[in-house]
Amino acid sequence: MKSLIRYLVNGLPLVAIALVIAFVIYPKFVAPSAKLDGEERSNKIVNAPERRELPQSEEYQVINIHDGDTLTVQGNWGKQKIRLCGIDAPELDQPLGYESRDFARSLVASAGNNIILMPIEKDRYGRTVAEVFVALKDGQEKSLQEELLKSGLANSY
Repeated sequence: MKSLIRYLVNGLPLVAIALVIAFVIYPKFVAPSAKLDGEERSNKIVNAPERRELPQSEEYQVINIHDGDTLTVQGNWGKQKIRLCGIDAPELDQPLGYESRDFARSLVASAGNNIILMPIEKDRYGRTVAEVFVALKDGQEKSLQEELLKSGLANSY
């Protein structure tokens, strides 16, 4: 019985600290009151922002593949440069640069140079960063990024 009492007494400061954190400090970080546009906000749950729509995919004709992660396409909106999203392939002057480019070219050529793009954003050079899919003749689609990663000719970015 003495050891139980000693255990409870020794643990009391920890319990007190936990209660102070729970009731005094924690609420200030969770949902502090703030004035927005003249309105008083309380510590209520705020609704999540509207859900972002997925980008629309379009089919394009590949004109040129510069290296493993950059290509030029022709579509309804004219020519544009595309940067593959999520990967980094070697440049032509780096080891495996030509192999990476040639692998991407062969995969795109097997689909008749047609690809499906899902644009994500624009990069600092004005290129469209996109997910790129190759529509094969047997009806399957393959992710160009995934195939480059599986082959070891690109790194995830």
